[in-house]
Amino acid sequence: MKYEISKFSPAKLNLYLEIIDKDIDGYHNLESMMCFCDYGDSIAVSKSDDLTLKIDGPFSNFLEINDNIILRTISMLEQYTKTKINVDIKLTKKLPIASGMGGGSSNAATLLHCII
Repeated sequence: MKYEISKFSPAKLNLYLEIIDKDIDGYHNLESMMCFCDYGDSIAVSKSDDLTLKIDGPFSNFLEINDNIILRTISMLEQYTKTKINVDIKLTKKLPIASGMGGGSSNAATLLHCII
C-alpha cells in the first residue's frame, strides 16, 4: 500500500525536571526542559474505507494493538469532531515501550499532524 503521508515521530528527552508542587486533584505541577532527538518512530497514513492500524519495527511485539494511544487519539478526535475517521495507519516502533522517551505522546501528536 502506498501511504499518502509519512512523518517522523521523534523521541523526547527531559534535560531538566522539577516537581513544583501538588495540585488538589493529586497531579503534580512540573517545570521541565525537553529536547527532541534525531531518533524515533515513524507514522504513515493513507485514506481507507475503514480504520486500520498496523505496527511493525523492533518494539512492535510489546504493544497492544487494541489499547494503543494511536487508536485512543483517533477515538477522541472522532468524538470532538463528530466525524468518523477512516484511515490506514502504519506505526514503525523503534523506541522502547515505557522507556521515558515520550514515544507514545510523540506518536499521538505526529498522528494529529498527519490527519488534520
